[in-house]
Amino acid sequence: MNSLDQFLQSGEESAKMVWILHFIAIGSYAQVVGPLNSTFQSPRDNEGHGSHTLSTAGGNFVELASVFGFGNGTAKGGSPRARIAAYKVCWPPVGGDECFDVDILAAFDVAIHGGVDLLSVSLGGNPTHFFNDSVAIGSFHAVKHGIVVVCSAGNSGPADGTVSNIAPWKITVGASTIDREFPSYVVLANNVTFKGESLSATALPSNKLYPLISPAKAKAANESVAEAVLCKVGTLDLKKVKGKILVCLRGDNARVDKGEQALLAGAVGMVLANNDLSGNEINADPHVLPASHINFTDGYTVHISTSIPQRSKCLSTVLNYCRSPCSNITRASRDPTSSFLKSSRNDLYNCKSQLHLVKMRYSLMSYHPILQLSEALV
Repeated sequence: MNSLDQFLQSGEESAKMVWILHFIAIGSYAQVVGPLNSTFQSPRDNEGHGSHTLSTAGGNFVELASVFGFGNGTAKGGSPRARIAAYKVCWPPVGGDECFDVDILAAFDVAIHGGVDLLSVSLGGNPTHFFNDSVAIGSFHAVKHGIVVVCSAGNSGPADGTVSNIAPWKITVGASTIDREFPSYVVLANNVTFKGESLSATALPSNKLYPLISPAKAKAANESVAEAVLCKVGTLDLKKVKGKILVCLRGDNARVDKGEQALLAGAVGMVLANNDLSGNEINADPHVLPASHINFTDGYTVHISTSIPQRSKCLSTVLNYCRSPCSNITRASRDPTSSFLKSSRNDLYNCKSQLHLVKMRYSLMSYHPILQLSEALV
């Protein structure tokens, strides 16, 4: 166990972060995988997930927060006045393992003896029996000492039996939407309109239409259709794509990477269409070109439209759109299939997606090079 002692100095009773620890115990990640370099072997959040979840739970009030200029306002966590102790137990993935049981249990022990009031645990693995689940075991001891434990249900949906952290003594939270959208519309030449989402900083002219093309028709020589429709690196023919709106299929490579490949190939815009597994879940991403992410049903229609000469346009992102504030999203893990696990829990709590931590306080990083924090947490 190691701490960042210099963060909380004498007299700083009002500090937001009261303790920051990382764990390397016998039988832990470091013992199994080998020594970590100084960058990783610290409480520093190298990947961003810890800052993301911590700001949601207890981030301070931060004015002028936005997502790439959209959704401007004041952001805060669920308990903005809370004092926070952070425990780092996960490391770079090796063989699919990144969070070792011994590190997780060590963090629970320190939190219990430190007298915390609530534990927010945004990690989990495949569903398993409670006796083999370090989070279930650690949280049981925490609850026994009067500590409320809130855990994530997981992001392994939409298949059934993917939910984790279902021990009945924990509060398990699943992912859902909020009544905020960043709509971006795709309009065909016949004025048929499809509503998607995007955080693209630019848009195509609203009074001009552009040719629409499928990657299957724009694939480079010797490239497979299966790879090209995903808009992967090197699969597109620049001459065929140039000046057109490219329709890319979701899957495998990152959503924003598809837009980057479309731009590099000369596309003026991109329509990102869901596959059947992703269904109706769409995301607002900061694409590098005018783009719109549409659902599977609309994507199928747009794909059919590419079979005949067709022109379209992508309109800019608009705000102030309201919808039901509590609809589940595709990646949210689903209820357990095991009869034993089913009998243990029949309630899951849904949270709403939020504007998470994005604003960094670089002056702090210059003084504490092993710590990466945000204004929302300081």
